[in-house]
Amino acid sequence: MTHATKSTSTTQMAALLKSTLGYCARLALAGSIALAVLGFAASSASAEEPIVGLWEITVSFGGNVVDNVFTGWTSDGLEFDQDTGSPILTGYICYGHWIKLKSRTYGLTHPYYKYDPVSGLWNGTSGYFNYTVTVSKDGKTFAGKENGLDPVTGANPYTGTGGTPFSGLTLSATKIEVDKSLLP
Repeated sequence: MTHATKSTSTTQMAALLKSTLGYCARLALAGSIALAVLGFAASSASAEEPIVGLWEITVSFGGNVVDNVFTGWTSDGLEFDQDTGSPILTGYICYGHWIKLKSRTYGLTHPYYKYDPVSGLWNGTSGYFNYTVTVSKDGKTFAGKENGLDPVTGANPYTGTGGTPFSGLTLSATKIEVDKSLLP
């Protein structure tokens, strides 16, 4: 290869590289803008849902209170709760996922692990509960129903075996708001 051929070849390679890098940069910029727009739109739409916030739920069966729960529903579909029915050894904070079913009505599924009450160790079973709730027009309360399956053999209650279905639980909740008069 002559010096002139090497020089031409190097010039062509440099032009190709410059062109490719320019294309990649434009593609990366376009992708970044698309992700930012889609991401912001998704989170702001969910944040406007009246279910988003902190709630105190009373769970009843046949008119009798069987549990009380503090639960948070976040704008990205995450739900977490702390209930009075779980001992401290289990960690008693667990997570679920919610979706919008229709105007002011939401569905939740919430898996959990079962623990030995003496040792505090996982006992090899799990379960889940589901909510369907409707938030009041003023956004300060919700009412709904609960069902689920417990205990299921294995770590994944949706694919495990066994378990006893339960239903007939009713939910009533009040949104917990910040009382500015209590702030320091």
